[in-house]
Amino acid sequence: MQENMNVKSLSVGALFVCFTIWQPFSVQRAEAQETSLKEFPLAIICESSGIPHVFYLSKVQKDGVAVYVRPDGVVGMISQTGTATVVGAEVERGTCGGKTLKELRSAGQTVEIEK
Repeated sequence: MQENMNVKSLSVGALFVCFTIWQPFSVQRAEAQETSLKEFPLAIICESSGIPHVFYLSKVQKDGVAVYVRPDGVVGMISQTGTATVVGAEVERGTCGGKTLKELRSAGQTVEIEK
């Protein structure tokens, strides 16, 4: 029993050290992108072949292009002034392809970040 307690203590301690080391880097990165992230929806909902798919906001690049990822790994990109595109995948254009953020928002295809 004592051996199991030591392993659990070590695991919790290792996680705390990893979080403590990683946390300052995460905060700095989030603060640097905070303004840009607020400009984009948290998720974009697209339909392809009658199936709804959700693309989740992953990051905003330095050039202002937001990168969205579906759980199955398909990537989509959009900027404030551009149109939605799917990157590197053989998928149908669906209901998002070629639309601007304004059009996606008007169509109710976005999930916004609470401000």
